[in-house]
Amino acid sequence: MASLGDSTAPLVFVSSTVEDFRDLRSALRFWLDSLGYRRFMSEFTGSDKVLGPGTYDACFEAIHRADLYVLLIGDRRGSLISEDPKRSITEAEYDVAYQSRRKTGRPKLLCFVRDEVARDIRRSNPELKYQDLKHTQSFIDKVERIAETNAAREGKGDPPADNWLHRFREFSDIATEIDSALGITGSVREARQRDLLREELAEILRKFVGAHTMSWREHFDADPEFGKRVEELFAGSIPKEFLNEEVRLPRIWHRIADGVFEPLIELHADPMGTVKIDDYGTAFKIASFSMMVGPYAAIECPRLDEASRSGTFRRYDAQTRATEPTDLQQAVDRVRRDLRALQSMAQNMEEASARVRVHLAPLSRNRAGSVGLRRSDVTEFAGLHNSVHNIFVRLASLLEALLGQSSSPFPGDDDLRSHSPFPNMDQEVARETATPEEILGWTREGLFEPVSGK
Repeated sequence: MASLGDSTAPLVFVSSTVEDFRDLRSALRFWLDSLGYRRFMSEFTGSDKVLGPGTYDACFEAIHRADLYVLLIGDRRGSLISEDPKRSITEAEYDVAYQSRRKTGRPKLLCFVRDEVARDIRRSNPELKYQDLKHTQSFIDKVERIAETNAAREGKGDPPADNWLHRFREFSDIATEIDSALGITGSVREARQRDLLREELAEILRKFVGAHTMSWREHFDADPEFGKRVEELFAGSIPKEFLNEEVRLPRIWHRIADGVFEPLIELHADPMGTVKIDDYGTAFKIASFSMMVGPYAAIECPRLDEASRSGTFRRYDAQTRATEPTDLQQAVDRVRRDLRALQSMAQNMEEASARVRVHLAPLSRNRAGSVGLRRSDVTEFAGLHNSVHNIFVRLASLLEALLGQSSSPFPGDDDLRSHSPFPNMDQEVARETATPEEILGWTREGLFEPVSGK
């Protein structure tokens, strides 16, 4: 029967006799299911039973829908067809698959023969006692289509399709060829997880980036220095049609406040004091950034959570007998951890965000020459601003890797900012954080035992 699963996953049809491949078919069924492939494997009992048309019509229909047809040849002939008692059901399935491949291009054929069977037949071993020797020899000749290949070389016909016959000794020989034929590395579930994760990361990044459409003329007016550089490129005279051409430019929300917070923080000032602001432009940037606190707190990332929790991109190491995180898994875990920390920080700052906007309002309405903000609020906003920047960079690097546009899912160290607005604070926090190994060592040494006596 066909396995249940996502209809978008590749469908693999496995054709062989049952009795001499029972264990191998069971292993293939388990392997295909575990990787998320759909599969069609009809199990018939009794190798000498003559089958009626109603029992194999469904098989032929499934072959036409399959993406990959896998044929296993052993030393048994298998069940026979009632209308053609000289032809086995396995051979009939192959004929249907081959004709479908020639007419429609699908399914792709992947044919295997047990190595010892092929070797004995080719050597014409006189001691062979295979029950169905002549049929096996004939079937191998049909699959290899040597005569058709030679005729095509002489220009007397088209070359046959998928007539390479793979020899196999063990299950891994078959599994490797199936993965290669379908062009999928890793499991189908992992491939789908990549697709879903890419979609989610792109959606999250839209919370950090907008788009603005304007003409080049408007862009030059907004950024005169850029206009001067373009004038130099055109040797002074910019064509009118170029100036009127529209361009899409990014609007990175958190960068509205770039360069604002650092000069406002005085390291040795009273942390409970106030920060004086008398510039409307600075006030506008802080207020604009404070309005993004709510959206950052509400970011949802279920696919990222799932990929981190389930270890989608971990790999099994046979030497250590444990799964090891790949670079991609480490990047996923780091982004998820930082994103959750950002959400928590933003949620805790929603009250401060509202308070900051209230304090800045008089300056924006020209009702005050200057306003004072809590230094603690400014410091928290500076830390949030740096964290938002880092999350943005990490998300973009991870998405690039998932799209195959980068070999590494990690951003460069120079692209990241310190989480704390205070110099060297991140290093101090790292030094004050105990490692699991240290904790266990102190436990063994009895350093956590309570002090005896009163």
